[in-house]
Amino acid sequence: MAGYPAAITRGFLACGLAEVGEFDEAFRWAHEGVAIAQQVDSAMSRVCVTDFLALTHLLHGEAEQAFELIQPNLQLCRDAEVRLLFSLTASILGYALTQIGRVTEAVDVFARGRIEAMSDSSATQSQASYCEAEEISKQCEMRTLARHCRVRLACDLQEPA
Repeated sequence: MAGYPAAITRGFLACGLAEVGEFDEAFRWAHEGVAIAQQVDSAMSRVCVTDFLALTHLLHGEAEQAFELIQPNLQLCRDAEVRLLFSLTASILGYALTQIGRVTEAVDVFARGRIEAMSDSSATQSQASYCEAEEISKQCEMRTLARHCRVRLACDLQEPA
């Protein structure tokens, strides 16, 4: 199953624009890509572009919107035989979950993404490694956030009332 370049390239463009802070234009391109993917009825394009749209929301600090967009993609990856994108989708979903404070679920999603990537005959070791690297990155991010919260709490407790 192939994706449609007209849709997928708009997703890549959206992520690049989001990385440099051009969110209005990023969202415009991502939504255009989603519309094309829906019009051509391509599951791979739809999953790919929706993943990019969710990532754009994450970069914009909108984890709830990203979660709502990407959550159905895991099942779509299975149902529509788009397993190639499962580990990427799981990584983005796991990242969204960490951002909204659902860390336990995030770790489970990262693990499922890794298992799926390793069990799929079309998946490569690099996909599994990518998912594992994402998991480690997010765990480090959560530890850093937890340390920051502990330091902030300690400072708040030391300040006179």
